[in-house]
Amino acid sequence: GRIAIARVRPYRVDVVSTNGVTTEGPPVPFQPVAVTAQDREAFLAGMTRGLQGGTMSFSTDDGQRIPLERPGPGNVEFPTEKPAFPHGGLHVTASEILVQRHVPHSADHSLIDVFDGNGRLATRIRLPAERVLVAATEQALYAIVYDELDVQTLERYAR
Repeated sequence: GRIAIARVRPYRVDVVSTNGVTTEGPPVPFQPVAVTAQDREAFLAGMTRGLQGGTMSFSTDDGQRIPLERPGPGNVEFPTEKPAFPHGGLHVTASEILVQRHVPHSADHSLIDVFDGNGRLATRIRLPAERVLVAATEQALYAIVYDELDVQTLERYAR
């Protein structure tokens, strides 16, 4: 094995070999994606979806329960731009490193950058919109899509 590390600034993939040698991949130019009102609403909805009327709190060492303010537009800070890729967007196969990219909320596709074993961008793959890459092999990509009730459907895309 090897370890792949997706870097944000500059956007690149570094590869650490089994003997501990790190190969820095060349920087990959990308156009930052602006954080929109739709992005903020979707994030807040995701944070509060599981509460369903409940409250949020944390407990201290002495057992005191401290309530937390419900996340809302006025008490959560958002950046103006998204990084090149989301948390958890890195997948490694035997010969490739795949990084799911952030795309604008209104995009008609999802985008995956495919790097070779040395961290060099080899190609890009487009999937239908709103797909989240969850696994990859040499033969297929596996992505989930959420419906309006947040039911997840697993899809397989042959390569």
